[in-house]
Amino acid sequence: MEKTHINIDFVELQNEACKSVRRASVFMALGVNAATNPGFNEYQLTETPKIRLVPSNVTEETLRHFKSEFRNWIEAGALRELAEGFATFLDRLHYILRLIEAAVSGVASPLDYAKDSQSRFERAGTPNKLNILRQVFDVGPKHAHELQSISKARNCLSHRWGRVSESDVGPDGTLLVQWLGMDFLAIEPNGTEHLLADMPEEGILLPDGATIATRAVARKRSFAPRKVLSLSSRDLAEICWFYQHEINVTIQSATEYASRSGIEINPTDGSAVTPEID
Repeated sequence: MEKTHINIDFVELQNEACKSVRRASVFMALGVNAATNPGFNEYQLTETPKIRLVPSNVTEETLRHFKSEFRNWIEAGALRELAEGFATFLDRLHYILRLIEAAVSGVASPLDYAKDSQSRFERAGTPNKLNILRQVFDVGPKHAHELQSISKARNCLSHRWGRVSESDVGPDGTLLVQWLGMDFLAIEPNGTEHLLADMPEEGILLPDGATIATRAVARKRSFAPRKVLSLSSRDLAEICWFYQHEINVTIQSATEYASRSGIEINPTDGSAVTPEID
């Protein structure tokens, strides 16, 4: 049987995964900005009275309720897209890793081997997918626990309109949402730090100047049962950034696995070529 090479492009996989994050970020921004814009109050789909489902002269209180529920709906949809996009990314990555594993270990039919294990992997939930990737290949994100906490928040928004129930809470009795965020700081020569997010509108005087720096920070929001889950626009933006960060970390660990397996990675475009296989 004629042997062939299989080209693997980790950068293409990374770009496709990050595209799903950007899509969720843009759609969530459009929805959240509409929900928080006091001048945007168009909630009717049509001007035709016969097919309107709600009256056009609702009270201000009802309108605020509409917009609050709309924001929850938008956030739930965007968090679902982030989670599902990440799960699809894991599926594609698993297939590549199985193919590498089969090629370097001399499996008789690497393509069949990869496809067979792939079908089982795709039926697994995300926590199991992460466990498989970590245990078999030592590949995966750095903050898997935090990613799962965001999925729990999405479930609460989707199934309980954001009101935390006993089924949402963890061992500490709360729904804990965690992610990696980013602080931007101005650091004076004497070491005094100023969070740019806390700067007053008029600014502050720094006679000796300052260095602008960034710092990764562990974020967490805790919600007790019967409380309404609420995340700020900054929280949501950081969560999107966090997903992209974890995709990049996962890709890096995958390229390291390929290198450990004897697969040469092209430093200019991130591509790799498996050994010759049947």
